[in-house]
This record gives sequence, C-alpha cells and structure tokens, in this order.
Amino acid sequence: MGLTKLFLFMFAFSFLPAFVLADVKQTPASDKSPDFTLADQNGNSVTVSVLLKEYRGVVLAFYPKDDTGLWIKQFVEFQQNIKKYEERKIKILGLSRDSAEPHRNFIIKHKLNDMTLLVDKNGGIAKLYDADHWLLPLSRRVYIIIDKDMNIIYRKDMGFVLGFGLLEKQTQTLLNEIDFHIK
Repeated sequence: MGLTKLFLFMFAFSFLPAFVLADVKQTPASDKSPDFTLADQNGNSVTVSVLLKEYRGVVLAFYPKDDTGLWIKQFVEFQQNIKKYEERKIKILGLSRDSAEPHRNFIIKHKLNDMTLLVDKNGGIAKLYDADHWLLPLSRRVYIIIDKDMNIIYRKDMGFVLGFGLLEKQTQTLLNEIDFHIK
C-alpha cells in the first residue's frame, strides 16, 4: 500500500514542471510602468510615482511567499548589497500576497532592516506586471526595474522555479542594467 501511494505521488508530480511551473525566461521590457499604491509591512502607503521623485529608479522584486525557499536568499542578498543600490538612488520593493505581519516577521527573522515589502493582497499588482502564477494564488519570481520616467527598463521572469538558483549574479546583473539604462 505504501509503495502504491509513493508511485502515484511520484507519477502525479512528474508532470508538475510541465504544467504548473513557469519556465525561466527573459521577456522584453515594455514602454511604461503602471503606477500603483500598496501598503508596506508597517501599513504605510507606498506609491511608485511618489518614490520616483526621490529615487532615480525602483526595483520591483515579485516573489511567492515570505520566509520560504529561495526568496530568503534573494532578500538577504538585497540587504547585503543595499548600499550599492542606495548609492545609485535605487529603491528596492518586494511584493507578495503575504499580509503585513508575515512581512514584518520575515524582516525581523532575517535582519532585512532596509527592505520594503509590499502587501499585494489579491495579486492585483502582480497581474498588472504579468508576474502572477497562472494556477496558484502566488506571484512568480519576477524582477522589474523602473526608471524615473516610469519606463520599464528591465524585466526578468524567473518563473516559479523550485530548487533552482536565483537570478544569476543577482546584484551584479541588476546593477549593470541600472548603470546602463539609468543616467
């Protein structure tokens, strides 16, 4: 009986990558970014166009869920390199469907003190940026860089990859795009 269940489980999940997990892909940037306002981990309203009055650009980092898998590494790397983004006057915003409390717990647990995590409760913003998973109520791992004029200058869709790496050389890749496109 145990082997039968194991076989059925393995058979059912052998199709998972083909039907549930999105492929890692680079998609072209579009002309303009939609503006939006969401609450952050502290309940403060954050509006992209308002941030761009202070910053030269914004990195949107969509991710599935707080405190799971690769997303920990992703945000720890952002935190470790935050000064490099700040020197360029770039703001990093993480977006998931988690509420403010899990965002705060994630920040505290992993010492992500300089991170701003936004509550995309129903995935509406993820849908606007085509970062929503087609089946699951989660965002895919998508990186988007927006310049001061609300242009999307970079978009990398890492899909909903389980067990694979982050965006290769995440900080170097994003900073190279920022340095090339944002003057």
